[in-house]
Amino acid sequence: MVDPTDEVCPDFAAEFYDNIRGDIHTATGKPDAQIIDCLRQKATTAESKNRTNNGRKKSWLSLKQHLPA
Repeated sequence: MVDPTDEVCPDFAAEFYDNIRGDIHTATGKPDAQIIDCLRQKATTAESKNRTNNGRKKSWLSLKQHLPA
C-alpha cells in the first residue's frame, strides 16, 4: 500500500487513458483537451479527492499503527 498523502494527479493525456478519453468523447463530443482538463480537475479538487483519498488515508494510518517501527 502506498501512502495516499503522497499521491499525484494521474497523467490523463497518457496513452494508458486513450480508451477512457475515447469513451468520454463518444458520449459527450468534447475535444480531448477539454476531457483531460475535466479529468484533472476531478482528480485534484478537494471535494472529489477527499471522498476517496480520506478513506485511503484512514486505512494507511491504521495499517501504519500495526507495522513494526
